[in-house]
Amino acid sequence: MRDRVDRYRALERELGGLGIPMSDPKVRIPVAPVVQDADGFPSRGVRGNFLSHLGAIESAAEDEIETLLVLEDDAIFRRTMRSPALQRRLCEHLASTTWDLCFLGHPLSHSLAGHEEGLVLTDVTFKWSHCYLVHRRVARRLGDYLRATMSRPPGDPAGGKMYIDGAVSLWRTLNPDALTLVANPALSIQKGSPSGLAGKAWYEGWAPTRVAAHAARAMRDQLWRHTGWPAPSEK
Repeated sequence: MRDRVDRYRALERELGGLGIPMSDPKVRIPVAPVVQDADGFPSRGVRGNFLSHLGAIESAAEDEIETLLVLEDDAIFRRTMRSPALQRRLCEHLASTTWDLCFLGHPLSHSLAGHEEGLVLTDVTFKWSHCYLVHRRVARRLGDYLRATMSRPPGDPAGGKMYIDGAVSLWRTLNPDALTLVANPALSIQKGSPSGLAGKAWYEGWAPTRVAAHAARAMRDQLWRHTGWPAPSEK
């Protein structure tokens, strides 16, 4: 959102830590759609978020972009991601392997026990969509499906109006031929901050508790960056 300069600066710092300047021509910050009503989605924010993802995927398909990284503005990365060697290994794996979706951010931990570190092929379902890659091979298919869900009511078995992460997850279920890679361990989570999609928690309305919550989130984020703990729940 144009008025969330704080989130822009935070994302700028995150990408800068990876050696990616916001001025890089491959980095594109789309204008977030402003919607007047929820139109069947859980909220206006959820609808706007859905449209932002859809727009990025459809634009990539139209431009025949080989690999699209969809990144929400509250994504943060493990410190290990700053390693040029790790970045090189990830890119080499993506270039030499057949895949359709790749999630650098996800809630899986127990499901990946016993797997080697790196990018792991999985069919385990989960609902995260703040940091994922889409290959050109499926970008148009995924975009067409997401657009079709907007014409169906919530709860439709084929997929109706819902959160973007639920829609992408359902698309994976309905398209078992789509190959999904996940980072093991997860390399990204969402920053601890008040959600722009959900209503404000009670403690956000009082300055002392708001400050305390902000400090607690910042501590959690730093701990996770360095250790990967606490790991998100798979549920």
